Amino acid sequence: MRLSKYLNKIPGLFVGANCLGMLLLSAVLLAVGYYALQSYTHHGETVVVPDVRGKSVKEAERLLRDAGLGVEVSDTDYVAAKRADIILEQSLAAGMTVKPERVVHLTINAAHPLPVPLPDIADNSSTREAQALLASLGFKNVKVETMKGDKNWVYKVKAAGKEVAVGTPLSTDTPISIVVGNGQLVDAYNAETVNGEVTEYVTDTIPESELGKLRDGDIVLDNPEILVEEPIDGSDR
Repeated sequence: MRLSKYLNKIPGLFVGANCLGMLLLSAVLLAVGYYALQSYTHHGETVVVPDVRGKSVKEAERLLRDAGLGVEVSDTDYVAAKRADIILEQSLAAGMTVKPERVVHLTINAAHPLPVPLPDIADNSSTREAQALLASLGFKNVKVETMKGDKNWVYKVKAAGKEVAVGTPLSTDTPISIVVGNGQLVDAYNAETVNGEVTEYVTDTIPESELGKLRDGDIVLDNPEILVEEPIDGSDR
């Protein structure tokens, strides 16, 4: 009877031992995870960010890595007064206290001005508006050419002597010419007759010399370089 009672207790002992083992294993795993997390996040560890502005890319990378930080060149700018390939800006300010392995993003100085897309100024702005916009984008060599057309209205843009479209990437050192109207063509609208005849002008701009022939009601259509009188009543002149 005593043996049978003892044997009956064995399953309970196994269950208790298993529970105790699971608790011990959980404690060990929690401890390992805690210390691993501390190590991964460098809990309690800090480094001071060095000042690498004005230094070459190679020297900046060495200083940052020696300090326990990561480094990445992520942007480029252009400052004419500074030599090429030096650091202009750093994402983490010098003297900051941060955790090891933080990545510092660097901006370097380019050897030449960066291309700028030509803004939408042709047939969309006055001379003054175009000049102000180009100056704000850094274009330094901007000249004005004239052609027949509405006074001070920009008709096209040239770069280094060739007409260029909106969005064309251009260096800010590129010579730019904005071609504007000289006022020798004037828009005419709302006319029906010329010299007593019903007439249609196949143009939307009329030379000043022709303005005396126009009356209120003349029709002006598209084709700014050709002025043609076409009687539409079928009579011959």
